[in-house]
Amino acid sequence: MECYKQMDAMVMVPGMCYVPWQRWAGLYNLDVAILKGTLFEVLDKPFLGGCR
Repeated sequence: MECYKQMDAMVMVPGMCYVPWQRWAGLYNLDVAILKGTLFEVLDKPFLGGCR
């Protein structure tokens, strides 16, 4: 339960976020969107990372 002691010491500060408007263009078909995890083609960014 050591982790709970550390969480109690944290200060909660409100945050702000910025989310730009997404244009409704370049949309996947619903069956493809479900497999890809996004409706927008421009947001389809496959993970190419790994150990280097």
